[in-house]
Amino acid sequence: MKIIYLILKKATCLSLLKVVGFAFIIIFLQGCLKDDYSKLSVSGWRPDLATALINTQFALKDFLKDDKTGTIQEDPATNFLTIVYHDSPFSYGANDVMKLDSQAASISKGLPSGLPPSGIISSDVVLQDSSNDVTSFSNENNVEVGTIKIKSGNIKIVVVSDFEFSGEITITMPTLLDANNKGTTLKVPFKKAPAINDTSSILQNVSMDMSMGGTTSNTIPLKYKIKANLKAGNQFDTSQKITVKILLTNVVFSYVDGYFGSVPLDINDKLDIKVFNNFLGGGSIYLKDPKVNITLNNSYGIPIEVFFDTLRAMPAAGGTPLDLHGPQINNKITINSPALTEVGQSKQTFIKLDTITTSNPGIREFISCSPNVFKYSAKVKTNPNGKTANKNFIIDSSRVSVDIDVDLPLWGSIKNIAALDTFAFDLGKDMDKLESITFKINTDNGFPLDVKLQLYFVDSTVKPYTRLDSLFANTNTTNLLNSGIVDPISGKVLNSTKTTTSITLEEAKLTNIKSTNKIILKATLNTSGSGAVNPPSVRVASTNYLGIKLGARFKLNGDKLLNKK
Repeated sequence: MKIIYLILKKATCLSLLKVVGFAFIIIFLQGCLKDDYSKLSVSGWRPDLATALINTQFALKDFLKDDKTGTIQEDPATNFLTIVYHDSPFSYGANDVMKLDSQAASISKGLPSGLPPSGIISSDVVLQDSSNDVTSFSNENNVEVGTIKIKSGNIKIVVVSDFEFSGEITITMPTLLDANNKGTTLKVPFKKAPAINDTSSILQNVSMDMSMGGTTSNTIPLKYKIKANLKAGNQFDTSQKITVKILLTNVVFSYVDGYFGSVPLDINDKLDIKVFNNFLGGGSIYLKDPKVNITLNNSYGIPIEVFFDTLRAMPAAGGTPLDLHGPQINNKITINSPALTEVGQSKQTFIKLDTITTSNPGIREFISCSPNVFKYSAKVKTNPNGKTANKNFIIDSSRVSVDIDVDLPLWGSIKNIAALDTFAFDLGKDMDKLESITFKINTDNGFPLDVKLQLYFVDSTVKPYTRLDSLFANTNTTNLLNSGIVDPISGKVLNSTKTTTSITLEEAKLTNIKSTNKIILKATLNTSGSGAVNPPSVRVASTNYLGIKLGARFKLNGDKLLNKK
């Protein structure tokens, strides 16, 4: 004989059923007779077999192991537990604010001074000419740059000359300073036209002041020096010129300051609260001290303002969403930011939404609607007051981010909370060999929770599901699990409670459920004392456990077992 069993470990897999420590196991026998007993002549044989099937114990961690989004935190002093759901929905790095495009400046110069508008050179001569100019630094976000420190990059000078003579052009960028505070100078020889000439250099750990002493921004001063090697017979006129292109590419900055503008950003995201996934609605949940903690991390040297316009709970069982209100939600909040003397530091701004800082509805009502999704949206704005005397700054590792934690201390009460879960189920072809099955369940419940249970046997091949039968005739008044003994002051379980339950499935019920291919498990949960007008709050600790011993007694129909009609 082969015994195949089904263990309903999940027990409303990610619901509060798991949180408060509910687990229920049912095992069914499936006969599979390989030997041929048809030659036996025994009539009216009713073999009666008994066996122990399960002897196990569960702690809270066993019921939450499938919930990858939530973590359990334990108070080491009391062993009391809190489920924490965490999300980091928003994070902007330095390159999201400051994107340095490739820079290209182009300046044209005419004939060196000392030459007439046109003519022919009568003898060899060398002429030199100098001039000053400026070019502008452009960027995608229209940032007004004062000072920039460049970790790495490339600079390239391209010279296109129409001159009928050769020479050399020297370009100096006096504010592009190396580690010794020396300006950058590049020399490019050029040939007689037509010719394109260039030179390149690697930039490493250099800095540039684009403010012209604090008077402007995005300005790069340039100095030109042209040396012309004129040969006898060279012709020249005013149409001839030399064009200089300066290219800055692959720029990686380590520090930028200036004014970075007033930039709006939007946050729209959600956090799954899976502990409530299987709730049906109805009943009530009361958590004594739930919290939503929002941490705003900022290492930008930029004033930033945030306004949370939506913090919304979406009930797991459907119904009207509930918005959370409070002064820290419905008002603009200025995020702390480091000062110029604190470059490289990160500042935190903490928003604590608890029973004190929320109202109408408060955090308790927010959680009491059993949300399985927490939606939030916010509007973020840099430099909300516009340009001020204080410089903005960022470094290459600067980042602004948001962390959201929903803390659910397992401290409170629940009343008539129902949860459903569905399992695949196959009775097998030999169930008609059974006359009855009796299960004896011994439970040792160390959780502060009473549990009423019903199992529905259904045929899912017909839509909607066809309910074939149920395990119990009535579960409205009988607990399958009785709560542990709770201290009325601390809410902690002092002693576990032992319960024994016997369940018999007679032949008629076994016949009814023969075509079952799914089982629907419905559990109704109540914390200890939930029937009182003001139910006491109970607490779940890491020391709580649920012990289950399950035995089964199988009565077989000998005539059917021996293939007798």
